Amino acid sequence: MNYRLGALGFLTTEDEVIPPNLGLRDQNLALKWVIDNIDLFGGDPNNIVLMGESAGSASVGYHLLSKEREITSVKGGIMISGTCIAPWAIIEDGRKKAFDVGRRLGKDYSFNNGSVQLLKHFQSLSVDKFLKAAGMHYIPIKSDEGSLTGDWAPVMTKDFVPAEPMTDAIDSGRFHRVPLLFGFNDEECLSPIYLKFLLQIKRKAKVWDRYPSNMIQNTFNVDDRSQTGEDIKQLYTNKSFSKDLPALIRFCTDDQFTLPVGRHAESASKHGVPVYMYILGYRYIPHFIPGIEGTAHGEDLFLYWDSFITKASKLIFNDYRPVSKKMVRLLSNFVKYKKPLVGRDKLFENLKWPKFESKRLQYMWIDEESALLSDPRNYSTKRVVWDRHAREPLTIY
Repeated sequence: MNYRLGALGFLTTEDEVIPPNLGLRDQNLALKWVIDNIDLFGGDPNNIVLMGESAGSASVGYHLLSKEREITSVKGGIMISGTCIAPWAIIEDGRKKAFDVGRRLGKDYSFNNGSVQLLKHFQSLSVDKFLKAAGMHYIPIKSDEGSLTGDWAPVMTKDFVPAEPMTDAIDSGRFHRVPLLFGFNDEECLSPIYLKFLLQIKRKAKVWDRYPSNMIQNTFNVDDRSQTGEDIKQLYTNKSFSKDLPALIRFCTDDQFTLPVGRHAESASKHGVPVYMYILGYRYIPHFIPGIEGTAHGEDLFLYWDSFITKASKLIFNDYRPVSKKMVRLLSNFVKYKKPLVGRDKLFENLKWPKFESKRLQYMWIDEESALLSDPRNYSTKRVVWDRHAREPLTIY
């Protein structure tokens, strides 16, 4: 669905003048439209599945925390490469960021009572001029200081979602309980969206070797950021990051995806929700970081959404088409049946796909040959270290 992105959807004065999370409110309005009209297209208004990738996946998680009446029509959720408890899924200081845009435009209105003036000035501008100052896209690059650089994402709010710390809410079962399918790619942070390119990665390695506290997202609630960084770093290397760049990338993938996705899935399963998980390991796009390869963020999209890259890849790679069929099959099955496989399926080597539960943490590995595995990327071992340092209230994980 279309909804307002970047500053158009998430710039806020955190009051009634520019309310928080307009982009999420757009999505809720679209959901209401679907409920009111989908029967005219042969659909069932009481059997809706929400699906999203990346920021869209976080949006699915947010709506499942919603108390809006529309959510009762939702009977399943698909969350691909993201969750609302990921470090990049929320920002702080939304009001400050809005007034910072005003100052960039030469207007230094009162922070305490200047919301109306700020809005009127924004509305007097062309969209191009406004977006040039505010920015349209949310690029969650992890800075050398550990914080994510994107300005525009949801903020906490009282009258919509998120209204309370998301991890705490999910852990406590305060969410809409429907079957869930989680998935992510096996090395998400090979994408430059998160760490940029080799030169910037090397610079981060030097900074994080010297200041391990900078590894830790500033919205992750811990007592001692430096000790937390040291303990987490030991999970990935006994060297410096400067001498082991693949370790830094693996940390980023776990920090931004494995741990938050795993925590969300595991917590939901503890409340009786049928949860399924997969990791996509099919590699067809090369990367240029020495010593590491994998499937990066967004590279799965071309397997189930048709595009020029999809058509070209089917011609170039003999194994692309069957992997694409697997992705389409598991997603469409979940939409229809609320489970990714129905009985034995030759496309998946006749494997049985069990639920993702705390005791065994089983998931499906998706590649030319599929496999049933457990404990994604040693999640259970890493979770112990994360939990040792995490303190309530927990917004992200």
